[in-house]
Amino acid sequence: MKKISTAIIPLAGKGSRAHPYSHFQPKALFCVAGTPILKRTSDIAVNDIGVTKVVLVTGYLESQIFGFIEANNHLWPNIVFEFVNCPDPSVGLAKGLFLTKSLVAQDSHFVCLLGDEFYLDSNHNELQTFFETHPSTQCLIFGKTPSNSYEVSKNYSVETTEFNKLKLIEKPSKVPPQALIGLGTYVFGQRIFHAIETTPPSQRSGKVELTDCIQSLIDDDEPVSVLKYLGEYININTRD
Repeated sequence: MKKISTAIIPLAGKGSRAHPYSHFQPKALFCVAGTPILKRTSDIAVNDIGVTKVVLVTGYLESQIFGFIEANNHLWPNIVFEFVNCPDPSVGLAKGLFLTKSLVAQDSHFVCLLGDEFYLDSNHNELQTFFETHPSTQCLIFGKTPSNSYEVSKNYSVETTEFNKLKLIEKPSKVPPQALIGLGTYVFGQRIFHAIETTPPSQRSGKVELTDCIQSLIDDDEPVSVLKYLGEYININTRD
């Protein structure tokens, strides 16, 4: 039975909302309780999900990312780390993810973990089991019951419509009732790359938004599912 063996961690962005702290250090290297976020994310990918290859999409201050992996790759023996440079981090998450297409061409599915999110007591280990029982899924996202609507407005909303289909909205100005907060953990099939190529830029941001790409999969009746996240979660926007 096939398993998810590759994780992609996008790290290219400048982290503008975390300035001035991110002016000198990538957000992925901010420490939470003394541990860099990138170490925590890599631990989840390797120890909880069980991947054997980690692809890092780098750009802004990438030499610090290279240095961190070089100094710490002994923590993940037998794991292959590969790097993809995003020469223009302003293109956004979706276009940055597209740069990894050739590196995951042999994977029917792969996991994508955003590099600026903090998870505690997570159930990431359920992703592999879900994939094994739903191998045709083209996208699986983590959704969490929000504490408040502001929390959702910083990420994306996930709601189930009256027709029992998912509807995703990036950084909604008005949060739908009963909506979950969408997290930056995804399992993708290969069709996400076609969606990235064909989805137009958002009128809100001027960029191709990954959330809109996933919505295009839903609109094309591709199998997209949401898995309830059970642990603690923080979207790291500042050093505070």
